[in-house]
Amino acid sequence: MTNECAQLCCPRCKSPLNLSSGEWLPTRSSKTAGWHISHLITGIKTLDEIYDLFKKSRTDTEKMRFYNSILGLPYSGELRPLSQENIESCISGEEMWEGGEGLYMGVDVGEILHIAVGTRENGIVKVVRLIEAMDWETLNETIDAFGIVNCVIDALPYKYFAKRFAQAFPGRVKLAYFREGAFERGYEGKTGESVEVVKIDRTESLDELVWMIKEKKIVLPARCREVELAIKHLLNLVKEKVVSTRGDERLVYRRGVENHFAMAFNYLITAIKTSPISSRARKTAIIKRKFIR
Repeated sequence: MTNECAQLCCPRCKSPLNLSSGEWLPTRSSKTAGWHISHLITGIKTLDEIYDLFKKSRTDTEKMRFYNSILGLPYSGELRPLSQENIESCISGEEMWEGGEGLYMGVDVGEILHIAVGTRENGIVKVVRLIEAMDWETLNETIDAFGIVNCVIDALPYKYFAKRFAQAFPGRVKLAYFREGAFERGYEGKTGESVEVVKIDRTESLDELVWMIKEKKIVLPARCREVELAIKHLLNLVKEKVVSTRGDERLVYRRGVENHFAMAFNYLITAIKTSPISSRARKTAIIKRKFIR
C-alpha cells in the first residue's frame, strides 16, 4: 500500500510493476505451455478492491475463497489453528460467577452437558461460568440462577430432551442444527408445541470462534478445573481436508473429538447474536446453588 492505494510490486526489489508493459515468459522450457491468470492481472477487480477483500478475509473459509477465487492459488490454512498461548492470553483473573442476571448460555449436548454462560461487553464476549452436568435439571437451575435471556442448545443427539427444555422456556431457548450455507432461523413442530431453531454452518462458525480467541475478543475466567478443560477442548479444534464427490477440496473441523466446551462457546456466541433483547448483565449472589460442582 502506498498513500492508501494498493500497488503491485516486485517481490525481490519491491519496485512498482507496470502490467501494461509486461511480457509473459515461461518458467520452464516445455512443449506444453500453461498460464496462471489471477484477478491481479485481469482487471476484473481493481487492486484496491482486491486488497479490501484480503483484509476482510478473517476466517479460514474466507481466506480459502480469496486464495482460490481471486489469486487462483491453493490454500491449506492452519490445521490446528489455536495454540496454548492464544487461549491463555484470553484468561482473566476474575473468578467464576455464582449467579447473575441478564446473561446468555450455550450448551453442548452429549452424555455430559457442557454449559458456557456469558455476556458481551463492548464487543467482547465475557465467559463468567463453565459447568459440566450429568442431568438436564441443571439447565433449568442455571437458567434461573443466571437470569438467562437467550440460550442456544445442541439439538442432537438427545432431541427429545432438548426440545422439552426449549418448550419449558419459550422465547429464551433455541435448538441448533449444523448445515452448510447461510445462517437460518425459524421454527419447528406443531402449533402450540413449536420451538425456535437456528441452522449454523459448523466450519464458518468455528472459524469465527478461532478468530475471536486470536483477537482476544473472548475473555475466560481465572484458571480452574473447568477452564483447564476448556483449554484442552479448544486445542482439539483440528481441521482436516475433505474432498467432495465433484473433487472439490475444503477444510472442515474434525468430528468425534473432545471439543465440548469449544462447541458450548460456539453456541454461546450464537445466543448473544440471536437474542431478541440487548441485556446488561450483572453479578448476583445466589444462596441456593446446588448446580455448582
